[in-house]
Amino acid sequence: MRNLYLKLSLQSMKKNRAMFVPYILFGAVMFALLYVVGALAQDSYVASIEGGSDLQEILILGNPIIAISSVIFIAYISSFVLKRQKKEFGLYRILGMERKHLVRVVIIENVLAAIASILIGIVIGVSLEKVAQLSLLKIMNKEADMGFEISTIQLISDILIFSVVYCIIILKNIKDIVFSSALDYMNESRTGEKRPKANWVGAILGLLFTGTGYVMSMKCENSAGALNIFFFAVILVIIGTYFLFISASVGFLQIMKSNKKYYYKINNFISISGMTYRMKRNGAGLASICILSTMVLVIMSSATTLYTSMYDVLDEQFPYDFSIALQMPADATMSGDEFVTSYMEDNGIEVGDVKSYRTTDALSLINENGYIDPIVGYDPNAYVVTIVSLDDYNMFNDSSIELGDNQVGLYSLDIKEDLEQVSFTGDNAFEVVNLDSDSKMIKGDTLTVCSGYVTLVFENPEDIVRVQNSILASREDGSNPFSNNYDACVFYALDSSSEPKTQRDFSDRVFNSRMANPEGYNAPCTIALAGGSQSALLFDITSRASFEFSYLGVFDGLFFLGILLCTAFIVITVLIMYFKQLLEGYEDAGNYLIMRKVGLDVKTIKKTVFTQIVTVFFLPLIVAGIHNAFAYPMISNLLKTFGISDTSKFFYVLVASIVIFAIAYGIIFFFTGRKYYRIVRESAEGSEASL
Repeated sequence: MRNLYLKLSLQSMKKNRAMFVPYILFGAVMFALLYVVGALAQDSYVASIEGGSDLQEILILGNPIIAISSVIFIAYISSFVLKRQKKEFGLYRILGMERKHLVRVVIIENVLAAIASILIGIVIGVSLEKVAQLSLLKIMNKEADMGFEISTIQLISDILIFSVVYCIIILKNIKDIVFSSALDYMNESRTGEKRPKANWVGAILGLLFTGTGYVMSMKCENSAGALNIFFFAVILVIIGTYFLFISASVGFLQIMKSNKKYYYKINNFISISGMTYRMKRNGAGLASICILSTMVLVIMSSATTLYTSMYDVLDEQFPYDFSIALQMPADATMSGDEFVTSYMEDNGIEVGDVKSYRTTDALSLINENGYIDPIVGYDPNAYVVTIVSLDDYNMFNDSSIELGDNQVGLYSLDIKEDLEQVSFTGDNAFEVVNLDSDSKMIKGDTLTVCSGYVTLVFENPEDIVRVQNSILASREDGSNPFSNNYDACVFYALDSSSEPKTQRDFSDRVFNSRMANPEGYNAPCTIALAGGSQSALLFDITSRASFEFSYLGVFDGLFFLGILLCTAFIVITVLIMYFKQLLEGYEDAGNYLIMRKVGLDVKTIKKTVFTQIVTVFFLPLIVAGIHNAFAYPMISNLLKTFGISDTSKFFYVLVASIVIFAIAYGIIFFFTGRKYYRIVRESAEGSEASL
């Protein structure tokens, strides 16, 4: 008896191999992707390279995304397979098989599919992991690792995850069998043939949810706001999309049917009627394709923008190799320039031209009237306000900007209002002169979740000192919101011809020695020099090389993770389109025969059917493009979190991504459409009819 169940299962899988083979391969690909991400996140060689630990922290984020996607979409795609088998199961029931017998057949089928998917996935995953590692090292410009290792921990973890996934699918299929009768199975092919009715409540909810998500994105003005609302807005749009495709689409077609002059034309009549039934049957699937397409476009465009902008971010944050903050005591025996040069050379750092400047910054709230209020602590609505003198600004920018009395230069890409003046606590207002470029001083690691960045340029350094002192004097609690005292601390910027590793090792030694100071990192210290020692009230070094590998690890990791996630979502999209075209072909074959019998010619049938299919399957792509257009402001602000101040590049990358994906989508549709027409033609010929 057991051999009978196994034989029936194998026969069913062979008969429905057009369904089972892609289903098994899909599970294998998702298993392989999950293994690749997890194995790279644990790879010892990747961890050992500079920036590797930061990259692995990013990759770890991809594991739950791929795992959750696997659970949802393997279960979803399995429903296509079961739907195709229901007529066959109905015949078994009529021939005398009980529900428990069908349950055993389904269990065996799914166990075989699970074993095949996992085994194939292991082979693909282990092979692909090495290719992925070498590709990742190439992206990071690192030496290739010729070793080979298999992460047994990750394999066991993935096998357990997918075992749970397929157990869920088996339980779901058992439920369908237990609660369905033989008549239900036999009539499955005609399910959905009742006259579709518009669900106006669902349509209104769809518009409401989607519109709310759009409004939230359009009103997003800074990176802090984008982070706060991103996931909520995404959930609203996803829910709204499903409502729109399931309910609003049918309602829209019903409105078109009410236009008698338009509807009662042969092409329009057949197309609208056919699309109405298609949208009723396939609304959820088309919504899934739309959401997946949107995800692919968002991930592809944002990850590419990050990857191509990482050196721009570094250049903006660190235009020079070193920035040194130094506060010398009044009785210092050498100048700051001499101290910096001597100390760097004593530590094997080749020093180029040294530029000195003064600056300070504070996290500040700015209202619409230009009132600037520096704060202590954190507020997502605050701006990072950097203050410099006109002479220093002109020196670093090779410019000759002039300011009049009581004027202040202002540069910001983030303040939306055109401020006419700025003012501070306890001081008079300054007239604003808008500047075309930011100061090219080293800003350091300023990737802060805030409303944005503002640079203020004062003509007289005395005004900066006065403003800072008046703000500090107004603080009853004695708090100091500024990073340093402008008149006491001098910054030095310089480039070096030393190797980046030498620069990084030197910077790390300084950092570790400052951390080891028992009085605190910023406490006064004594610096050993070749000609003696020198005390400093404040001494800190910022190195571009120290931050470069951390930045590149994060940006490369996000880009690589984006590639893997895009691959996963594209595979899911292709499979959903394939299965939908397959089922559409089987379901529509009978309808085409009816159209031929009532006298429609082959040309008219093909034309109207082509119109229906193109409209239905390209509608998700169009809606995905609309989703991305409205998501643009929010994604742009999210990119600012990573230091990308000018997001115009993102716009061009997004447009290019939409064009590339649309071409790929069209190619996928072309090949799946050929499968659809072949099924219809073969089914028609099998019924001794011709299209």
